[in-house]
Amino acid sequence: MASNTNISIQPVTNQLPGGLGLGYDLLPNGTRFSVPATVTFHYTSDQVSDNHPYFLNISHFTIFGIQDGIAVLAVPREIMTGQTSSVTIFESIVIKQDSSYITSSTDIPTDFVGQWTVNGGPNGNSSIGTVSGSGANVVYHAPANLDAPIEVLVECQLKMHEIIFIGNQKIDLLRPKRGVLIRVWPYKEYDFTVKLFYYDSTISSFYGQTPNPPVYSDHAQFDVHLKAKLDAPVIEMSNLQNYPPEVSSATYTLGNTVWTWVPDPYGMMDVSSLTLNHETIMADSLVTVFVNHANATLYGYVLYTNGILPKQ
Repeated sequence: MASNTNISIQPVTNQLPGGLGLGYDLLPNGTRFSVPATVTFHYTSDQVSDNHPYFLNISHFTIFGIQDGIAVLAVPREIMTGQTSSVTIFESIVIKQDSSYITSSTDIPTDFVGQWTVNGGPNGNSSIGTVSGSGANVVYHAPANLDAPIEVLVECQLKMHEIIFIGNQKIDLLRPKRGVLIRVWPYKEYDFTVKLFYYDSTISSFYGQTPNPPVYSDHAQFDVHLKAKLDAPVIEMSNLQNYPPEVSSATYTLGNTVWTWVPDPYGMMDVSSLTLNHETIMADSLVTVFVNHANATLYGYVLYTNGILPKQ
């Protein structure tokens, strides 16, 4: 490059298999330097928390991105007790075709895949979960029961000898391990408030006799805490408030007669407890809850008084 050129770096989506973080488009594309330039990537501790940073490498596209050369993928990485996650160990490679480069990924051959472990224990155990299968594709099975969330390292030992050079430094890796962190939740907990309302203007004995018949209303409110355990969900109710029913425009006068609607003291809603419809959470993750009432039976009753109304 014989003249000064403005160089820019544009963050882009990292589409490399096993890609970590963002990719970067170095502009203008096709620029050649008279003196070799160095591109330095920085990775975070989270990006290599379950793997060895020496396996990180950079692709040879015009758009540069850092990728995991040999990586372990778990889908999904967060599960609940009793659930499973599919785990695969694969290699990402860059292949030159003519003047361009193609990045692809492939499973590590079975001959190079050794022992799978969970937190260092061969195939795991019932308290931290187990691994079934062999080769590049296995399944992690979460424990059936937990008292608190756990994070486990599902790891594979490779039957290979890797020698990596970083500058003048030689890194000798014999039978390296690659792994992935999986978080297991005992259950999710949810808190919410439920408000129940009931309105009706058709049940009044005045309905059809006046343009604005009395409106009967009743409501209740309570807080709910749901422990969404797959095998034994628990629902708890607190701060229950059963409000007395009300009638808007409770009196109606016809001639010398005054009709007064007296609501039942309990109303149509008198919440007492909650009941779950199933002993387990169904596959569709829906939870059906029955709201139980104690004394709610009637709307109320109507009193009437005959006579001449006093003058106001």
